[in-house]
Amino acid sequence: MELEMETMASAIGVSIPVLRFLLCFVATLPVSFLWRFIPGTLTKHIYSAASGALLSYLSFGFSSNLHFLVPMLVGYASMLLYRKRCGIITFVTGFGYLIGCHWYYMSGDAWKEGGIDATGALMVLTLKVISCAINYNDGLLKEEGLRKSQKKNRLLQLPSLIEYIGYCLCCGSHFAGPVYEMKDYLEWTEGKGIWSSFGNGASPSPSPYGATLRALVQAAGCMALYLYLAPSHPLSRFSEPIYQEWGFWKRLSYQYMSGFTARWKYYFIWSISEASIIISGLGFSGWTDSSPPKPLWDRAKNVDILGVELVTSAVQLPVYWNIQVSTWLRHYVYERLVPKGEKAGFFQLLATQTISAVWHGLYPGYMIFFVQSALMIAGARVIYRWKQAIPENMGLAKKIFDLIGYAYTQLVLHYSCVGFLVLNLHETIASYASVYYIGTILPIMLILLNKIIKPPRPAKVKAPKEDSLISNPLNFPFQFRAKRRRNITISAGLDDFNEPNQQQQQLNLSVLRFTLGIPGFDESYLPRGIGYAFGSLLLLNHFVGSNSPTTPAQLRSEALGLSLAAFSVALPYLGKFLKGSSGLVDEPIIAEGNKQIFAMSESFSGVLKEDLAWGTYVLLKNTKTISVLISVQGGLCVRGYWSIPEDVSSTGILDWFERQVQLYGLSDLKETLYFPQSEDDGVWEMVPKGTRSLLIQPVLATHELRENETENKTKGFILVASSVNYAYTDKDRAWIGAVANKF
Repeated sequence: MELEMETMASAIGVSIPVLRFLLCFVATLPVSFLWRFIPGTLTKHIYSAASGALLSYLSFGFSSNLHFLVPMLVGYASMLLYRKRCGIITFVTGFGYLIGCHWYYMSGDAWKEGGIDATGALMVLTLKVISCAINYNDGLLKEEGLRKSQKKNRLLQLPSLIEYIGYCLCCGSHFAGPVYEMKDYLEWTEGKGIWSSFGNGASPSPSPYGATLRALVQAAGCMALYLYLAPSHPLSRFSEPIYQEWGFWKRLSYQYMSGFTARWKYYFIWSISEASIIISGLGFSGWTDSSPPKPLWDRAKNVDILGVELVTSAVQLPVYWNIQVSTWLRHYVYERLVPKGEKAGFFQLLATQTISAVWHGLYPGYMIFFVQSALMIAGARVIYRWKQAIPENMGLAKKIFDLIGYAYTQLVLHYSCVGFLVLNLHETIASYASVYYIGTILPIMLILLNKIIKPPRPAKVKAPKEDSLISNPLNFPFQFRAKRRRNITISAGLDDFNEPNQQQQQLNLSVLRFTLGIPGFDESYLPRGIGYAFGSLLLLNHFVGSNSPTTPAQLRSEALGLSLAAFSVALPYLGKFLKGSSGLVDEPIIAEGNKQIFAMSESFSGVLKEDLAWGTYVLLKNTKTISVLISVQGGLCVRGYWSIPEDVSSTGILDWFERQVQLYGLSDLKETLYFPQSEDDGVWEMVPKGTRSLLIQPVLATHELRENETENKTKGFILVASSVNYAYTDKDRAWIGAVANKF
């Protein structure tokens, strides 16, 4: 038997462990087909669990089932013993155990050498266990406050142990996915929900055989193409001297073909898993609206091959690639990190990408790939914005931008995925350097270019809103929406929250600075930091990366990379020079002893925190202000450089400012105060050292007395300080005053 396995493995060019896995994986098809003929609900659950455990044993050995039992039992125990926190307990322990297995087995090395272990199946199983626990946790919550996906998938009752194990191991579906919900599994097994008509004669049951055959034909084509391409595009070529001897275009084309070849292996795996889920009936997802209606089999769909290969924007890739895992990340990470009543921001995206990277493994190549993915998507958004700025009657120009988006996506994607394939840090950096980091530099250049050349927004006609206070005559870089409480009208929100534009991105960045505790952070540091990072990586790669002789082509690549890194470091200084701020005009000077602060009262709502984060950001960015203090709605927001006594702790900063406000009577301010030059007493004792100009504006609220009669009442103030004399012109004061009135 072992000899026959060895003969078969050598015939198709794989190792014996991989062949054993492939045979068991393909066996999920007949196993899933036989499930249709198992009588009784309990018997079906037992069959699902037993068949999955048997296939795991035959594929990976007895230890695999022991590994699977750990997250499964911990998840079930948490649901049984502590329902209120079972979701977070299962999430932490499940990912903790998976990370431990990633670290212990380092499966990527085994995969590259033709081996395989149970870590890949454990990855899928972990997601299923976590979603089950979270949905059982959601069963405690009131339905009114839940999202649509939560209402659909929540579990009101604890599944039995056999139901739970059957869901986790169902007919070997944990080998490669797709990930599906416990509620769907239960309804499918019990013949409820959309499966209620199966076999009862009330309506014809949809036949799965056509969709299964399509998936199998697709799998056969994918495997044939992979076996044809793989021998001529080995990943080991990246570390061979011949690769460095090639010219730029040949190296770039080899990176493209390596990524293109590797994808067909994933297409094959996902097509087989889709076929096995479809033939069991679980893949059924409803009927079309056509006449007559046709069955849909999308529940198991994990990839849209044409969508991936022909995508014109990198932003759309998650819609076509690893679809079910992307859906899981959205429902169980991204959406659940967003506070109720608020919008998702950069933090939620960053956390989701981090979870995705850790889920795949601990190799540097994975981490670099996901960082590259973020850059790739950001660059693709720039191209998309430029395309959207083109008038509708210029169809040819839009087609050209589609072509540009396609070329950009293919280039950066295949460049980036080398890290995902080779995994090793040295090989990843060396392969990127061999094509002059083009896939990193191109998206960065697009992002920076978008800062300089902003495309015009498409013309949109908006009806005036009833709750608008004023028509924004000073041309703010943002608009406010009004909020009404009783009969007092106060502007407190940003109208642009409802559209993903540049201002929303700036706001998210501003709030991120507050979240991470980086006060005064300027985005001009970003290209500088990127330049330092890439320069350091190049030098590290050159001196300690390899003992083999450096080729002339590699030296040219490193020289170009260092030049581009130096240019990135110098870019902020160049930008200031081009803007005319190279010392020819008065610029704020930070006196020694001042420290950066960014603090807000905890009583502020999430929306108001975002408003204040954005408002203070634009004041510091667009005027000569070094310090901002805002008192509004019974709380304080402090940002910028301040002189705080040494005995004031970081937790007592707001209390100290509150005492100063009361001491100098700023809370009762009725009129604007402007001091263009420094003075020696009064409120000047609380402002930062070196302050030369001081402006204090009251924040007014409009109180409606009777029809056509209003009264302005003081609701707080905004204080801005500068180290430049006469820092605030009439235009600046009018602009800051209008901003103050918005709060």
